[in-house]
Amino acid sequence: MPDHYFERCSSQDAPVFEGVEFVEIATRNREAVEAFLVSLGFRAQAKHRSKEVTLFRQGTINLLVNSTEGSFAADYATRQGSAVCALGLRTPNASSAYQNLVARGAWETATSAGAMELNIPAIEAIGGSQIYLIDRYAEGISIYDIDFKAVPDETEDPGLLQELTELGLMMEPERQAPWRDFFRHLFGLQSDAADCLVIDTHTLLRLQDSGRPDLVDERIDTLVFSTADLEKLKRHLAKQGLQLKAVEGVKGVFEVLSPSDILSIRIHIAS
Repeated sequence: MPDHYFERCSSQDAPVFEGVEFVEIATRNREAVEAFLVSLGFRAQAKHRSKEVTLFRQGTINLLVNSTEGSFAADYATRQGSAVCALGLRTPNASSAYQNLVARGAWETATSAGAMELNIPAIEAIGGSQIYLIDRYAEGISIYDIDFKAVPDETEDPGLLQELTELGLMMEPERQAPWRDFFRHLFGLQSDAADCLVIDTHTLLRLQDSGRPDLVDERIDTLVFSTADLEKLKRHLAKQGLQLKAVEGVKGVFEVLSPSDILSIRIHIAS
């Protein structure tokens, strides 16, 4: 990201954003990733009609697992392992928001909508990930209605996790200022008292030095989910062979420890 990159941005107001529609996980180890999500209480809700993409849901959280060969997600997983490759952000008018962002200096990125599929606009973000702009999220309207087919499942939502509350973005300390400018100037996100960027009343972006020398690429490094009943969650995870460990220096936040390294992102739980 060159110096003064955002000086050419339009003075037009940034688009309005109303939350995170989905988090997309790219993987070449689909069965292990999906089994791990199920152990956390997620349930498969729908499968893409033409691609290897499955929608998992719990509470208000939508996770897409993408293992489609020859896709952007496949290339991303080759570089990063099983990792977050894309976000979907809700905005009232996706086309208008896309044109606004591009005019303000956003990086255009190619998407791979097939015949009869929704063509959802997207821009490039941290680590080469993508941010999709979603305007189908009102009552009774969903982006999953056209491209996905529901999966019959009689299992009820276990109610272990409720919301996505935070995304942690890993980078070197000197890169935090440029990336903070990226989200402030392009997306209009404001900082809270803890210097996190506010997407909506439920979800924050935290720019952080992960302290993980094994991971040198900038990336979405951490997902934080909320739980209303920590003890219930602990009992459930214990039955799945998983543990919760308190995150050092962060009160009320726990990390899910799995028996093997299934994801190259950290799953944190906030009580």
